[in-house]
Amino acid sequence: MIHATAISMIQKAGDNNVIFKVDRLFTDKVKVKGKKLFFDPSFDPQRHTQTWGEVVQIPLKLTGLPIMQEDAGTPPYHERGTYRYKFVSDIEQEIKIGDKVYFHFNTMLSPNNQIKTDRSFTGSVKSMLFKVRYDQVLAAIRYTPAEKTMDVWNCTMRLHELRSESGETIFAQLDGDNIYRREIIPIGSYALIRPDMESWDEIIVPTYFTSPEGKVLKDKFGKKIEKPREKWLQIKQAPEAKHLLGFVEHIGSPLRGDKRQVNPGDHIYYRHNADWVVNIEGEDYYMIRQRHIIAKKH
Repeated sequence: MIHATAISMIQKAGDNNVIFKVDRLFTDKVKVKGKKLFFDPSFDPQRHTQTWGEVVQIPLKLTGLPIMQEDAGTPPYHERGTYRYKFVSDIEQEIKIGDKVYFHFNTMLSPNNQIKTDRSFTGSVKSMLFKVRYDQVLAAIRYTPAEKTMDVWNCTMRLHELRSESGETIFAQLDGDNIYRREIIPIGSYALIRPDMESWDEIIVPTYFTSPEGKVLKDKFGKKIEKPREKWLQIKQAPEAKHLLGFVEHIGSPLRGDKRQVNPGDHIYYRHNADWVVNIEGEDYYMIRQRHIIAKKH
């Protein structure tokens, strides 16, 4: 833990920046069949850079720094259409000291973002402090003690995860007799979208028996004779994510002036190229701004 006296000796977060600590720059370990393997991340640093840290300072305030430019129309209604801007100050300031935050993968690759490195007496790195601009934070993870033991009754235990009878996921970290609820809070109007995956049934098509001449055989009623299902034609190697479709898993506060129009569980369409795959707490999601969700599917 970094004490307040140590923080007072370094640069304060100032405007728009969050200061966080990490103990490494890269994720250089992987577990295979129960064994932990180390690898060299330098061949692909963007893929293996660590993308989370623990918050030790939050901004004094968020300012009118532009973060987004939206055309008033597509296409504009005249040659020089007006543009609307969104600013860092339009983001709800929800991050707290002690939160685990996920951020853009380029954050720790820039030496300008590194503030301080603490080393042990042997010279090895104990912890490092970095800054990240508020709009580059994707999500905050917060653990809070369950207020009542009864809160978790009537739930089915699965590892360190609790699910309610309705199927809603209630994450919990178990620490002896204590239960901590895990809250995933998307920041900057982001929503975490679970891809809508194709089923195997959707990527196979019926095939039919044919004569040696290649003519499709029919029964006495004139209906084509299908081959057994296991011999149907598979048009893809494996199911893929459906184009521009997904399910809202977690959603945060909208930008100021906007309204949140979708909720967890909604089946949604999103704007082309709006999806960006990120791994949050071991799960892959599309990270999509609420403004780029264009419709709900009913």
